[in-house]
Amino acid sequence: MTKSPRTLIFSITISVLSFVFCVFIFARAGGGGADTVNPVLAFVLAPFIFFYGLFLAFRVNKKSNECSALLAELEKKDSLWGLDSMRARVEETFFVVQQAWEGAWLGSDLA
Repeated sequence: MTKSPRTLIFSITISVLSFVFCVFIFARAGGGGADTVNPVLAFVLAPFIFFYGLFLAFRVNKKSNECSALLAELEKKDSLWGLDSMRARVEETFFVVQQAWEGAWLGSDLA
């Protein structure tokens, strides 16, 4: 699932802003308190966090594209390496294991 660059940049921007300008709330006896981040520090760190997020996002996207290309090459040699067949096998196996875990959990006397 690939995202458009605009969606990626928007997501990173919102993440950085919510992280940098967050308010820490502490529960204390006699009343809580709030502690905010120093705005100067926030403005200094925000660009670094933003660009590092962009760097990581594009790096992961590049690796994802390389992996897709490698899978396409492997699928030519063996159809089991096809993304659709692997996804179907994982879903089939996962749901069987998940149902077994749910059965074990629901059948136990942990209530």
